[in-house]
Amino acid sequence: MALFFKKSVIIIKTPNFGKEKMSDLVVYGNDFNFMPLPKLTENEMNFFMAIITRLREKRELEFNFSDFAYDLHLKSNLSAYELEQTFYKLAEKMLDFKVKYTTKNSAYAFVCFEQMRLEFSTNKLEITAQKDFYELIANLQLGFTQFELKEFIGIKGKYAKNLYRLLNQLRSTGFLKMQWEDACNIM
Repeated sequence: MALFFKKSVIIIKTPNFGKEKMSDLVVYGNDFNFMPLPKLTENEMNFFMAIITRLREKRELEFNFSDFAYDLHLKSNLSAYELEQTFYKLAEKMLDFKVKYTTKNSAYAFVCFEQMRLEFSTNKLEITAQKDFYELIANLQLGFTQFELKEFIGIKGKYAKNLYRLLNQLRSTGFLKMQWEDACNIM
């Protein structure tokens, strides 16, 4: 991967990614890449992307938290307690996070989730994505980004994870060009 700076523009050149069979694919509309994420930690980003993986099908999710945590534990080596604490911190940030971003044609402002609920007696996790956020994730008509969740979790550092998301959008060209200010906002 090569990184070039030209005045206030960043140009990143990377070789094409392999076409190996992927499991646990994270797939979302390309506009999501330009949405600045809140100040999530590396583990919170892993948890968030695992939720995004499940949001492909419907905006109201319900699943067993133990199974979800176990699956994520195998990929991230966190204890059950650490995963639970990560969920609480992520839920607090995501429920308060207001999305504000601009594309070529529109400006947007909304929250990501209507609710995130963990029922202790049944260990059931319920997540409801806000309608506009779900559309941002699920609308693949204008192009989409996809990558393997396991690869994403294996990347160290939240800035590297954000760069990985952007480069995967451009996997066919391996070329990214954006204004320096836009890159700073996304990271």
